Amino acid sequence: MAKVYELLSLQLIQSGIDTVFGLVGSGNFFLAESLAKAGVRFVAARHEAGALAMTDAWARLTQKVGICTVHMGPGFTNVITPLVEAAKARTPLLILAADVSTGAVTSTFTLDIEHLSSACGAIPERLWHPVTATRDILRAFRRARFERRPVVFIMPQDIQVSESSAAVLDSTEDIFTSVVPERRILDQIVAYLRNAQRPIILAGRGAVLAGAREALENLGESTGALLATTANAHGLFAGNPWSIGIAGGFSSPGAVQLFQQADLILAFGASLTVWTRRHNRLIPASCPIVQIDLDPSALHRQHPVTLACVGDARATAEALLDSLPSQPAGRWRTPSTLEFIREHSWVHTAYEDASTEDTIDPRTLSLFLEQALPRNRILVLDSGHFMAFPVMYIDIPDEKGFVFTQAFQSIGFGVPNAIGAAVAYPDRLTIAATGDGGLLLSLSELETVARYRLPILIVVYNDAAYGAEVHHFAPMGWPTSTVQFPDTDIAAVARALGIHAFTIRTPRDLESIREALSDSSSYPILLDAKVNPAVRGGEWFDLAFEGH
Repeated sequence: MAKVYELLSLQLIQSGIDTVFGLVGSGNFFLAESLAKAGVRFVAARHEAGALAMTDAWARLTQKVGICTVHMGPGFTNVITPLVEAAKARTPLLILAADVSTGAVTSTFTLDIEHLSSACGAIPERLWHPVTATRDILRAFRRARFERRPVVFIMPQDIQVSESSAAVLDSTEDIFTSVVPERRILDQIVAYLRNAQRPIILAGRGAVLAGAREALENLGESTGALLATTANAHGLFAGNPWSIGIAGGFSSPGAVQLFQQADLILAFGASLTVWTRRHNRLIPASCPIVQIDLDPSALHRQHPVTLACVGDARATAEALLDSLPSQPAGRWRTPSTLEFIREHSWVHTAYEDASTEDTIDPRTLSLFLEQALPRNRILVLDSGHFMAFPVMYIDIPDEKGFVFTQAFQSIGFGVPNAIGAAVAYPDRLTIAATGDGGLLLSLSELETVARYRLPILIVVYNDAAYGAEVHHFAPMGWPTSTVQFPDTDIAAVARALGIHAFTIRTPRDLESIREALSDSSSYPILLDAKVNPAVRGGEWFDLAFEGH
């Protein structure tokens, strides 16, 4: 016999769990302590929203089920926004949510967690009985894993502390199969490729999850196709000379021109959102689009396509390679195209430095960071007007080098996302790019960064405003006093919490911190960069507000 919370811990460990994020209250105290006692790393956040945002980033990078535990009542309601983000992004998470004891309908903590979870797009599961405890949590874990969605596991307090003889179950029998479209469909795709002179392979997150890089690069080589990714798959083709970068709001000037010349798009695991398509201004209307996705519900969902088929990205690419003629029709991979890609990248796009005596140009700041920081890095983006600048100028090494939690377009998750990323890959430098608005929304998690001494560089693009609203409404003649604020000394706050911090106002200030940035023992570090608020964030910004 054992306590149910002990059995839940053992079942999670048997399922391969070694890291849990959360915030502990009386409702989940015994479970959290049981996990920690058994050797599971418990990362204690300062706010439940931060805890789940950490878990989300960790799960995206490791491609494992992320585990987060929260207290009952407000402990759960505090995770609503990051839960919606995870649900929209199809992140596999298991939220261990404490609940009041069975029948405690008059408790101040009473909440309909089940329906609230469903309303957020998550799957509710429940700890039903002491006898079924291990079966219940294994079922919830598997649903998160195989359905690739957040699952909220509701744990009544009285059942958690009950005695049970339930056995810990084996969870090693899971089998994955690769799905390949039928021969008829493959032949149709091959026919499109035969007729294409300027094909582009567009890889989304589904291609990342499938481990499809090699297969897609080989397919590109065999067909003469250029390579591109969605924002969520950024880095998948890092280092490949035929990669034109991100499709959508962050597209370089050269990528936009090349997409507009394309005569075939092969989309692997890409949802084709309005963001990716630039509201139908990126891909010519006459260009055929073939969409391959493992999830049938994703096909045609965001945009009607010429041909849609269910298939695993890697397996389908490999099957197409076996079906292709020896001589591809595409002739886009020429020296002139290669030169065009290089010359029209963001790094080679000239701009006039708009730094002043008191503020720095955010482009200049970003270019400096690209040059000064080690390449073994992860770039984590918060949301806000600033976010194009780090994407434009800070390169990443691979698909594990980028975290972009923007399915719900919330601000405030940059720092907690960075914590999750740093816990997942402590051998890399995690760069948290955030605005002052997003940073102040998650200020409490600066203490978490300091407490765990994580290898994180927090770069605050500080314009003392909600810059997106300023740049959107001010040109219309609206006053913006409600979204502008006095300058905040964020560096002083960070230092008070135990983080090395520097204020950046001019390009001269950058050179003074180069040595600190090169010293791994200096981290965590925060840069409070007072950026010139007049520098506009680029075309992505207009797209973000279009159809808002």
